[in-house]
Order: sequence, then structure tokens, then C-alpha cells
Amino acid sequence: MSNIVNTSITFLNHSSVLLEHKSTVIFTDPFYDKPAFETWAPSPPCATNPAYLLAMSKSGNNFAIMVSHGHDDHCDDRLLKLFNHCTIIITKFSSPGLRNRITSLGYTKIIEIDEEAYPRTYKMVSEANKLPVGKIVKEKLRLKEVKVNAVS
Repeated sequence: MSNIVNTSITFLNHSSVLLEHKSTVIFTDPFYDKPAFETWAPSPPCATNPAYLLAMSKSGNNFAIMVSHGHDDHCDDRLLKLFNHCTIIITKFSSPGLRNRITSLGYTKIIEIDEEAYPRTYKMVSEANKLPVGKIVKEKLRLKEVKVNAVS
């Protein structure tokens, strides 16, 4: 299990997680400080500044965003707009709402995963390992343990 040394999962807040393996990074369900549904604040507050994540995305790493669904607590438009140079992996629903939302934020590299897959995130993760951005997932799923970074 030599690859465990280079693999980590960092909880950022609510549903936002940073998966890292060597030079591959996947940022899930971005939610920073904009209240979702006008009243839901991110809990706990995100301890990682978006400037750091943005720098990671532009550092030459394989960096992708993964959005499971279009609720504001999983899809923070203001934060997502900063990353529109990245590949984004989204669930493909029968309604085009999520894709339209992502497109309106300037994304052009969009990968859609069919909504029939449940739970959505597991399907999205299994599809991600087919991407150049993501051998991370295939390797991560084969690990018996991973290093988990708790942000407090």
C-alpha cells in the first residue's frame, strides 16, 4: 500500500471535500460562505481560503470540480465561477437546470453522469477514474485506509 502516503481526504465543510492523490485533486460540492436558500450558512465554516484552492487549480495539478446536484449548499455559484477553467463533473438530470447553471458560470469542460445512478456521488466517483484527471479514484477505492485531514 505504498500509494497511501500520497493520498488524502480533507473535509472542508458541509459537503465540500478535497480528494488529493499525487498531482490529482478533486474538489466536491463547493460551498464557501454564501448562505444557501438565504438562511443556511456553511457549517462548520470553511477553514480553507478559496484563494488557496484557486492556486491549486492553476498549479498544473489535475484539478476537477465535482457537483452532485444543484442545491445552493452543493453548488455555490460565486465560488464555482472562480474555477470555470477546470473540468467539472455533474449529475445529468432529466431537467437541464444544473447543466444550464454550470454553463452560465462559464464552464466549457463539463462531464455529465446519468442521474439513475444512486447514490450519485459514488457513480460520479467511479466515472471519474476514467478521466485523465482521475486515476485517483480507482486507486483510492482500492485502499484499505486513507489519511483523513480534519480541518478544525
